[in-house]
Amino acid sequence: MPDKRRRTRIDLRLEAKVYNGEDVIGSWTKNLSLKGVLLEYRDELASLELGKVYKLNLLHAGCLEMNVLARLVDRQEQRGVAFDFVRLDELSFRHLFNLIRMNSDDPDLIEEELLNPAFDVRDLDD
Repeated sequence: MPDKRRRTRIDLRLEAKVYNGEDVIGSWTKNLSLKGVLLEYRDELASLELGKVYKLNLLHAGCLEMNVLARLVDRQEQRGVAFDFVRLDELSFRHLFNLIRMNSDDPDLIEEELLNPAFDVRDLDD
């Protein structure tokens, strides 16, 4: 099956926190893109509601912090827990962009990806 992704995904292990009300669930990233992230599966993540938006905190090297709002789109014990980014502040986006670009096999491709939407604009009519 061909890969339908519109964004380059890189393997990168970052500390991740998912905020669910007063609970904070820790995990690690398996991979990420400009559009979303796949976290390692943890039993605590099984209680999260598919389709719901959660606050995520991604931490690189203990000091570079990215705060995002992300929708839970998939959860499989063998594969992991997938989130699509809904909102990032400007600084978090810049950190994310630079991390992906620096860890990509083709940094120029990452810049080119910004010229094309990561979603089908026809879906905005709904």
